[in-house]
Amino acid sequence: MPASGTIEVEWQFGVDDLAAAERVLRARAAALGLTLTPATTRVLFDEYLDTQDWAFHRASFALRLRETDGAVEATLKGFGDQSDGPYRRREINEPLDAAGMAELLAATGPVARRVRAVVGPGELRGLFSLRTERSTFDVHANGTGRPVAEVALDVTEVANAGDTPLALSRIEIELSDPGALASVEQLATALGRVEGFERASSSKFAIGLEATGQSPVEPPDLGPTRITPASTLGEVAYAALRRQFARFLANEPGTRLGEDIEALHDMRVATRRLRTALAVFRAALPPQLEALRPELGWVADALGEVRDLDVQIEWLSEEEAALPEPGEDSALAPLIDVLGVRREEARSHMLGALDSPRFAALVEGATVMLREGTTTVAGDASAVDAAPALLRKRWRRYRRLAERLDADASEDAYHDTRIRAKRIRYAAEFTAGLYGDATADFAAALKRAQNELGRYQDAAVAVDLLERTAAVQPLPRHTVFAMGRLAERQREVVRSVAQQFPRTHQRLRLEWRRLRGVLEAGERAG
Repeated sequence: MPASGTIEVEWQFGVDDLAAAERVLRARAAALGLTLTPATTRVLFDEYLDTQDWAFHRASFALRLRETDGAVEATLKGFGDQSDGPYRRREINEPLDAAGMAELLAATGPVARRVRAVVGPGELRGLFSLRTERSTFDVHANGTGRPVAEVALDVTEVANAGDTPLALSRIEIELSDPGALASVEQLATALGRVEGFERASSSKFAIGLEATGQSPVEPPDLGPTRITPASTLGEVAYAALRRQFARFLANEPGTRLGEDIEALHDMRVATRRLRTALAVFRAALPPQLEALRPELGWVADALGEVRDLDVQIEWLSEEEAALPEPGEDSALAPLIDVLGVRREEARSHMLGALDSPRFAALVEGATVMLREGTTTVAGDASAVDAAPALLRKRWRRYRRLAERLDADASEDAYHDTRIRAKRIRYAAEFTAGLYGDATADFAAALKRAQNELGRYQDAAVAVDLLERTAAVQPLPRHTVFAMGRLAERQREVVRSVAQQFPRTHQRLRLEWRRLRGVLEAGERAG
């Protein structure tokens, strides 16, 4: 799903004396042919919220309720990047009938829907409040036309920061007209050279957290993740599982929020790597950990449907933008809309899974077992001695399938080979710390092979999607025509990969031979 909301582009400066800063601002603007016109003066009351486990913060968003002049607005604002140039961050807004967490959770707009998705079975809580006296000015180029930017002069107090409330004075310049970026940036650059205008390095949200002595909770400590050539097989197994489970947990809030499709992708990949690690190191792990595999598979299925639709929608949106014929720029829009509806249904199913007691039990059980870190007798073996056999086993399984691939091989054969490529790559990465950099070239070659097989898989899935949808979904004639052309291009991708893959596999075999030499040397040394 394409990210929603708007991108806020602004520059922020901390100042000591707002009155003096305003005079400088007017002078610098006039020198650049910009005119400042007074717009509003008002008082803003902001309350920032999050869950007990800081889910919004972990998704890199702040949640704010703002009340001013009797109006209430809920905002989700991304953290953005303030390191260089203007401060750019995503912002999603929704008016509310009244202030309060209950009112927000009961609303039906774009912020409320996302809030409910992130909160899940948990609860919202207040973090801190801000009171801001704000005067705004519209910035016009040459004194005419619509404003190109808005300047805000703010005096902000952190209301619950102890006996002495923290106050800060700021000037904020927010771009209104993207076409005027260069001239507004000139003004911001000119102000940045003035003594007393200090480029703000922290958002008001970050300052409020610091002033109230709050910091987001640290990720759960699951145990050691470092491995060395002296590690046992059990230590390597738990290191791999802990790293991947930490990524699984870290990406859950972003997956729930749905603004960054990569969060869901990363969470799904973590489930795959966890399942592979449980299989690779089965002999070294206690039997109860095996019970996690089907549960992780259940989560992967719930995530996978949404991820597949994300990929298809993103691909079709790019194809739509690239269509060359006049008037054809909307040819694929009806199909994208159909997939968007399916995605919302898939997201509803996914959120139901993440909100369920079954998911909570998986997280709690995995956390406890990974902290305990018990192993079997096989887990006490030297990893350097045991890992070569594990890698050779998975290489044989991959090679057996890869060497049968040709232009006549079935789509299932390519799909199965891709899965085997992932498993040997994950196994190589899990044990990489045992052999220094020896696995790097092999893993890179595996990734190239995996990506090529992925191109085949994506193209084959795209053809199937286009053919099935055209057969069952009423669509405009020009949309069906565009879909037919796309399908033929994807068939060409399938043919191209089928021709190229044998050479890719041969290069991978060379890297395996090099790695095998390192593995055998380690065995002899052991």
